[in-house]
Amino acid sequence: MSSKHKIKPNTLLIGAQKCATTSVYNWIAQHPEICGPSTLKDYAYFVNDGFFEKGIDLFEKDYINEGYNDQKIILHGCVHYVYFKKAIDRIYDFDPNVKLLLVLRNPVDRAISAYRYAKKMNIENLDFKTALEKESERLTGSLSEKSELTYVSHSKYGEQLEYLLKKFRKDQLCVVFYEDVKDNPQKVVTSIFSFLEVDTNYIPDFSVLNKTGKIKFNSLQKIVYSQNKYKKLLVQKIIDPVLPLSKRIKIKNAFKEWNTKNASDKEDYSNYKKILKPLFVSDISKTEKLLNVNLDHWK
Repeated sequence: MSSKHKIKPNTLLIGAQKCATTSVYNWIAQHPEICGPSTLKDYAYFVNDGFFEKGIDLFEKDYINEGYNDQKIILHGCVHYVYFKKAIDRIYDFDPNVKLLLVLRNPVDRAISAYRYAKKMNIENLDFKTALEKESERLTGSLSEKSELTYVSHSKYGEQLEYLLKKFRKDQLCVVFYEDVKDNPQKVVTSIFSFLEVDTNYIPDFSVLNKTGKIKFNSLQKIVYSQNKYKKLLVQKIIDPVLPLSKRIKIKNAFKEWNTKNASDKEDYSNYKKILKPLFVSDISKTEKLLNVNLDHWK
């Protein structure tokens, strides 16, 4: 299929990390008036300088491959966009009228879930207490450290929303909550469809994706997700020329789902919850004021 105009996103799911964004993205992308390639969920275009320099025209191929047919909503997402001021600035420069979707979760639960996920993905090698103590160092570290290993700062939604709403109008932002995603997904997607001004009667398949869970085969997980110079060389010299990034993302996501089993985490985080809770009280109040909602249940 060829298009007369460039196919570029007009709606972004901007976060937050470990708030069921993968499921929400998948659910709304099923709508016949929405084109949302799975390969463009968590493709950190507006965060990663290397991706950004390639230009957003690269997205067009993914939209066409996903069945773009002049849909009203052209969707893209990355859970880290709301966290990085640089991303918000770039998004505003790209399209100051873009529609923004955001899922929020109890900040303590989100921080713990992000830690458990990082451990599962073999990108976190510290115990939770040490990881929290190292957060200030990680805030000045690599992009990967800032993105994946800063558990407390990622949960400070008030700070993030304050910067976001200095750039964008409030009516451009649709905020839903993790608790509602779990308890009443139909209500959540209907509210999003209403915000996007598409048919609100559409009912998607409500499968849940990207659960934290437990790894079935740790050795395979380490091979696929480990980062070292030899693997980078292999990707650059052999895999890149054969498999484009979009294909690699699909394969990795499929592998991640296959290699994850539902299992409860036996570690007791109750003491950490007591430590973390006071860190978010003032930020939760800021979030309440900015969104005009009551979040007493988070306090």
